[in-house]
Amino acid sequence: SSFPAQGEGAEESAEMERATDGPAARPFIDALKPAERDDAVASEGAYPGGGPQDEEDLARKRRRNVRLCMWMGLASTLFMQAAVGPFLDIYMFKVSGSNRLVGAVESVRGVAQIVAAPLLGTLADRVDRYRLARIQAITRAIPVALLAVVVATDAHQFLFLVMPLLAVSSHLGDTVRQALLVDNLRDGPGRTKAMSTSFSLKYIGTAAGPVLQILVLYCVGGLGVGGDGAKDAWQLSELRLALVAGCLTYLIGDPVSLFFCPVPALDGSLAASPTPGSVREVRAASSTSQAEESGAASPAEDWRQDVVLRCCCGGARKMWAIPILIEVTFAVIILGSGLSVKFFPLYFTHEFSLSPLGLCALNIAEPLGVAVLAQANSGVARRIGRAPYAAILIAIASSALLGVALSSSMAVVAPIFILRTATGRSYIPLFQSIVATCVPPEHRGKFAAMHAFRMSFFSASAFIGSYLADTYHSYRPAFLVTAVWQLCCVLLFLPVVAWMPKGARDE
Repeated sequence: SSFPAQGEGAEESAEMERATDGPAARPFIDALKPAERDDAVASEGAYPGGGPQDEEDLARKRRRNVRLCMWMGLASTLFMQAAVGPFLDIYMFKVSGSNRLVGAVESVRGVAQIVAAPLLGTLADRVDRYRLARIQAITRAIPVALLAVVVATDAHQFLFLVMPLLAVSSHLGDTVRQALLVDNLRDGPGRTKAMSTSFSLKYIGTAAGPVLQILVLYCVGGLGVGGDGAKDAWQLSELRLALVAGCLTYLIGDPVSLFFCPVPALDGSLAASPTPGSVREVRAASSTSQAEESGAASPAEDWRQDVVLRCCCGGARKMWAIPILIEVTFAVIILGSGLSVKFFPLYFTHEFSLSPLGLCALNIAEPLGVAVLAQANSGVARRIGRAPYAAILIAIASSALLGVALSSSMAVVAPIFILRTATGRSYIPLFQSIVATCVPPEHRGKFAAMHAFRMSFFSASAFIGSYLADTYHSYRPAFLVTAVWQLCCVLLFLPVVAWMPKGARDE
């Protein structure tokens, strides 16, 4: 089990104290080295003056919360891949006979996310995050059940209602989980490693989605063999069964939030009960204590307080300039991705006559590539810095997409596509780690909400991608536009590379 047992013996308790988690019972933190685990999940409490027993209890609860966040991230991506992934895009194309429904539904979902993002981000900062996670888990069951009914009855017109509801609920869940994960991790190299591990687990969940779909298709005899008859292998009845089965995976994900243990954030913000006065007092005491223990620099020497962009309205501190520019860069990248990403499944089935089994195999290999490459983030970032490594990954991903658009052989396209996805996703935990380093804890909910806000750009631009595909009768023009667009984003990101500290301070 990935959850801590209630009756653990003294020997296991001692092992948990020596290292953040035991390798046999807790696989979600095992990828961290012992020193990184100790750094990522601190053993002391956030309340000044707490006794050893209180500190041990807080540390145990934080380890539990980190494991729960990681598991929910994995289960959530499993649901999104199995119920709202490529099979849903193909289902919409089959029931409508056009790319327009795919693009229109994605655009409506994107608008809903844009409208909801500011409100949900504020909620995550002002309302008890643990309580908010529980409320989200319960209410998300409504759009999930509606999606299953819509697919089972082919009432695809109601997707314009169901998908925005599901998007807003997913947005809230991602926002709260991301903020809670950071709240339970200490800043430093261990946080980067832990966040990369969490990111890898999400893509393992993404890979598990096609595995579930293969099992469903195998049970109903729907595994096409490709070739000339591959397009006929996609039957609506089989798509319906696979998507409804995907909806059931909700049950192993969001409800787990009911087992969170409310605790104060490690750097002082009371994530469980965020009253403004107590946040300031505890945070100040915690910051002073941590600075004294670690010999950290005083606020005057903190690189995050340095002022940049002095030519613009008197300048801005790095603690705000860096995360804001990262969010802007990320949003522009996502805007370009929206032209292409939703149409990859259709591209492979139409241009290369890929069968259901072949598409599932590609959808398994793609996220596994991300999960493997993301594990290299911590090691490479320590050598060259998080921002430079992120810039390199963006450039490689954009170049690989050009290869996908220009190649005509599936044997060539498949590995390039996997490389494109792996490099195009592995910089995300680097972005998240840099933002978490810069942003004060009381504002983390707002920046965590930016993830779903960025994804709304992705959904909104999908309609343009569908227009290009129908106009040119090919998906390649949209891929070319996306590749050139994202190469230009490297230039937009270069100031972050220049502003981040060099050497050991970039942790």
